[in-house]
This record gives sequence, structure tokens and C-alpha cells, in this order.
Amino acid sequence: MELWLDWTPEPELFERKNWSRLKELCTDVSALSAHTRLIHHFNLEILMEEIDLCRFLRANPLVIHPRSLDFQVSTWDAVWDSEGIENDHYDLLQRILEYSGERGVCLALENGPLNLLQQVFRECRDYPGAELLGFCVDTGHANLHREMYRSPAPEYIRTLHDRLFHVHLSDNRGDADEHGVPGSGNIDWPAVISELKKIAYNGYRVLELQAGHPDQAAREAIAFLETM
Repeated sequence: MELWLDWTPEPELFERKNWSRLKELCTDVSALSAHTRLIHHFNLEILMEEIDLCRFLRANPLVIHPRSLDFQVSTWDAVWDSEGIENDHYDLLQRILEYSGERGVCLALENGPLNLLQQVFRECRDYPGAELLGFCVDTGHANLHREMYRSPAPEYIRTLHDRLFHVHLSDNRGDADEHGVPGSGNIDWPAVISELKKIAYNGYRVLELQAGHPDQAAREAIAFLETM
């Protein structure tokens, strides 16, 4: 199960005062990860509190977005057109990595422009805590970049394979991030599964679906993927 920390139906659920209750609710969950609420903006205090929550719940990894690290680029953008990372930004990244490293919480940076993800890791790989920095490939986000890559989801997996911590599985037709059941769009799923097998990926594979009947959608998704 992945905890969506921007859960609007019960916004107080993830406040620190309710952490003990939340831990009880997650007692029987065998595999737990979390997704930041910092999707469209940056707030260092909130990010550090989310890292603390993951440590408290033993949830790993914490999925973050480029904007979670104060990069002014959307998760759905195909290209990062900046000339480089500013010195002040290096200091910020180092502080965040040290904080997560001290708490043993992995950060999975979700795509996002491929060139940004590569540069962040390249520039930060020698920082304390950098061993806990990796990537989350979201197949739905990747599929929005069909104008750049013939088969974008497998391309993201292939390129980021050595630091692939996490995978989000959903489908779409390349026009919008629909969070559809795998098999309902035009993602090349045999190629996705093939790339994951090639790298012997053993991390979490999270169904990130938006459906009127979640149980039915999950069953359909699992049945489809098991045919692979």
C-alpha cells in the first residue's frame, strides 16, 4: 500500500498528533510506501516531516516530485531546459539527503524530465545519504512523452535502471495522465515487463489507478499483468 499524503477526504490523518493511530491502521500492511503531498510546490519543513513520518511507520520509499526539491518543472514536462543546478540548490539537496540518510528513508524521485533526473543523481552521488536517492518510474507519466521516445515507459526504465527504487503502474493514451488500468491505453506493456525482468527489478510495483470501482480495477490490473 502507498500512502497518499495529500489525502483530502481526511486531511488531519497525517498530522503528527495522529501518527500513532495511523501506525495502528497500517499494522497488517506487509509492504508500505508513501507519496509526498509536495507535488506542485516546495516546502522544506513539510518534506522533513514526511521523512520523519516514513521513519516512524517504516515506510520506504518516499516518492517525491521534482517540485518537492524546488525544481521549477512539472512531473509531466518532457525536458528540463535549465542550464544547470545553482549552488544554493546544491546546498538544499545536500541538506535534504543528509536528513533522509540519517533516518534511513529512501527518496524515489518520480519522472519528470529524464535529463533532470540524470543530472540530479550525477551531481549528488557523492553527498552523504546519496545511496538512498533513486528514481520512481511512473509508466503513465512517461507515456505522455511519445513525441520524444517511440516507447517512453520502457525507455525510462532502461535509462534509470541502476537506481530504480520504485514503479508506478497505470495506463493512458498519451494525451493525459488518466491513471487507467494497465492494458486500457497504448503503453507497450510487454516491453515494460521485459525491461523490468532484464534488470531483475525486485522493488515495489504500485498500481496507481483512478477508477469508480477500485477493487474491480485492481483485480483487472493484476490479472492483466500476470499474463505477462
